[in-house]
Amino acid sequence: MVIVVSSPRDHLTHAERAALGDTAGDRDRAALELVPGQFDDAGGRPRLTVEGLQRLLTFAGAIDGQRRGPLEVQAMFEILRDYAEADVAAAVREHARRSRFPVRTADIVELIEEEDLS
Repeated sequence: MVIVVSSPRDHLTHAERAALGDTAGDRDRAALELVPGQFDDAGGRPRLTVEGLQRLLTFAGAIDGQRRGPLEVQAMFEILRDYAEADVAAAVREHARRSRFPVRTADIVELIEEEDLS
């Protein structure tokens, strides 16, 4: 006996199914437990992620008019990756509040390490 299983997405190519998250691998990964993020050793605060940095730079761009591409975001992340996302967010907000210049990586590091942003 042969059982034929079909779905409403049978007419789609593999790439189209992948874009919809409907491949066998996607279904396997959906069953995995989600990991909430990376945490540092001193306090268990969530570390910065590339996605989090992109959101913060989009916020900063709305204020300073700068458009940051994926290469700039990745380069900044390489320097900021060990900081807590909350600290980076506080530094970006503080920089936007007090500076008329676009935020740069050194500005964020300086504000985190030299200021009390609590």
